[in-house]
Amino acid sequence: MAVTPPDPRLHAYRPDRADVRLRGRVEAASFVAGEAREVAVPVAALHRAPQPAAPRESELLAGERVTVFEEKGGWAWVQSAQDGYVGYARASALRAPGPAATHWVCAVRSFVFAEPDIKSPPLGWLSLCSPVALVGVTERFGEL
Repeated sequence: MAVTPPDPRLHAYRPDRADVRLRGRVEAASFVAGEAREVAVPVAALHRAPQPAAPRESELLAGERVTVFEEKGGWAWVQSAQDGYVGYARASALRAPGPAATHWVCAVRSFVFAEPDIKSPPLGWLSLCSPVALVGVTERFGEL
């Protein structure tokens, strides 16, 4: 009986490189453990190939954790810890992981301010379901 290979959209493997957890299940020239990172921008596209015009497999939200299996030419080949999707994201959209999430944004969009004042200039924004780590609460504001 033929064995169906794992879905490459949800399992990190290519002919040249694969997630070490797939050893024995897929063929690849090398197996790597990958490196933990998190998304540093409000939204990062997850492309099928390392090209801006390549089809999108998914999107990654600020604070989401990913495993980086390769970084080359400004692109990172990653797997999302949130939904398991595999693809290419801009390497500049990723950073070393911070504290683990304690909360998730429950508004469609929430602005990030430098201080607890809605009249201060926003630094950026977070989308619905973005994971955040609160380190404190001041009046009606959470400190990230």
